[in-house]
Amino acid sequence: MWHIWVREVLQDGVFFALLLEVDREALGEAHEQGCPHCGERLDRGDFTRKPRGEPEKGMPEGFSVRFSLCCSRDGCRRRLTPFSVRFLARRVYVGAAVVLVAAAMQGPSPARVKRLCALFGMAPRTARRWLGWWQASFAQSHFFKSLRGLLRHAVRPEDLPRALLVALRQPQPRLSALAVLKLLRPITTATAPGALPI
Repeated sequence: MWHIWVREVLQDGVFFALLLEVDREALGEAHEQGCPHCGERLDRGDFTRKPRGEPEKGMPEGFSVRFSLCCSRDGCRRRLTPFSVRFLARRVYVGAAVVLVAAAMQGPSPARVKRLCALFGMAPRTARRWLGWWQASFAQSHFFKSLRGLLRHAVRPEDLPRALLVALRQPQPRLSALAVLKLLRPITTATAPGALPI
């Protein structure tokens, strides 16, 4: 089932357009609030990323642009990069791939892992490294420990990241993936108010 979710969601241009729209809303909210340090106006300071794991067709224009803001006041000029559902911190692959491919890695045969990785042009060791990150670094983070109390279902570290998809399951796979990506937003940047290191 999970490898089907990966194909369905990560090859869906509509899903990626939805992610872009959610990030645009976060950008608008951050822009309205002004600089969190001095309160002055924020100017745009976007930069281009070269994400992997995007579908070959149907990508919305501007998806690879990471929205960012910069304080307009001389003497402050601090950068604020809003939360994102497209990018999971500095990872090269889109956030949805880091979630879904790692979830699909839990339990499949070596042949299926190889096919899954070939579909997105990644080495199996990359996907295994993501799974290790979820079940070790992420599972030991203060963010995950605080998160566990907010979820309806118990989430064990060894069941990550699939357990997050199960806990936040929605009627459509794309909405389940979006719910998990929204949950992870505090770890997608170091400069937004409320950002959490991992």
